[in-house]
Amino acid sequence: MFDLFVGFNQHELAVQSRDLTTFQTLLGTFRLTSILIGYTNSMQIFHGDTSFILQEEIPDVTIPFIDDIPIKELPTRFELEDGTYETMSDNPNV
Repeated sequence: MFDLFVGFNQHELAVQSRDLTTFQTLLGTFRLTSILIGYTNSMQIFHGDTSFILQEEIPDVTIPFIDDIPIKELPTRFELEDGTYETMSDNPNV
């Protein structure tokens, strides 16, 4: 499982929307330049980005959910041509 929590900070806010995020601090006036978790539609934007990037891997390898990217594991049992399963010589039960 991958958690792309910091990915929200990598998505730039549209230039025409930056003035709408202005806030006052002791250091002066600031404005946001990237989307933040919890802001309106930020999850939908980020989920759309991850789905677009991973579109060739959906649904065979992963199905992303917002900022969480689960990866399907490899098969744990490998069937041989004779119908038996591959085992380790040191431990035949594995």
